[in-house]
Amino acid sequence: MNLNTAFRELTNEEHSLVDGIKDGAQDLFRLMETAFKDSKTNGRELALAKTNLEQSVMWAVKAVSAEDVQPKVADEPAPQDGAPKEEKAKEEQA
Repeated sequence: MNLNTAFRELTNEEHSLVDGIKDGAQDLFRLMETAFKDSKTNGRELALAKTNLEQSVMWAVKAVSAEDVQPKVADEPAPQDGAPKEEKAKEEQA
C-alpha cells in the first residue's frame, strides 16, 4: 500500500478552494440539521449523510493539498499506429 502523507504549501488560489469546499459543506450540514431537526425516523440516514459529507470534504481537501507521488512525465508523442509504448518498444527490439 502506498499512503500519500506528503503535503505542500498551498497557493492563495488553493486556500480559497479549500475554504470554499469547507464553507459549502458547512452550509449543507446546517441545511440537513434544519431539515431533520424534528424528525425521529431518519436518524440513521442523517448520521450516514453527515459522515459521508465529512469524508467527502476530507478527500476533496486532500485532492487539493496532496503532493503528486507520481513524477510528471514530459509529454511524448503518441505512437502513430495507436499501439501502447511498451508494445512498440518490444517490436523495435525484435
